[in-house]
Amino acid sequence: MDSKKSKNAQESSKKKRGETSSSNLDLENSGIASDSARNGSAIKQTSDKYLSYVDDIKSLFVFDKQIGDGKFGTVYLAHPRNDGDAKVAIKIVPQDSFSHRIEKELELLSSINHPTIIRYISAYKDRAYFYIVTEYCDGGELFKKIVDQGGMDELEACGIMNQLLSSVKFLHDKNI
Repeated sequence: MDSKKSKNAQESSKKKRGETSSSNLDLENSGIASDSARNGSAIKQTSDKYLSYVDDIKSLFVFDKQIGDGKFGTVYLAHPRNDGDAKVAIKIVPQDSFSHRIEKELELLSSINHPTIIRYISAYKDRAYFYIVTEYCDGGELFKKIVDQGGMDELEACGIMNQLLSSVKFLHDKNI
């Protein structure tokens, strides 16, 4: 029975990380640029290595709901206009507040490729905001899950700790 729980925990973890649908999230090769041209929103490459300029981000993505809010911006669950099944998270950051930090953050995000770390997909900017598009992880916050369940069994905790420590080691190996 423990091996069945372990297998279910691993499958659930993969689903939460979006591994089963990551092929749906290849926005750069999914025709977004051609769709945006048809919709009247031009995507233009900027002098910034990691950013493309877009007249209206909503010509590329449908914003479904707000899923987070913090000091550095607001995060929305969204999907590309040309693929209603692919879910992404879009962090919206005001340009006037953090423009000096965005290039470094995008460089860092684009260098990370690990199965237990949210995957960076693309970034855009318009006149007022930066839009950082990442893989969407629908598992929610770990702390909330533990509180809601009234605790966590040892096998599930071991699996989560393994993923967490693997991620930390990966980042430390890259001096992040």
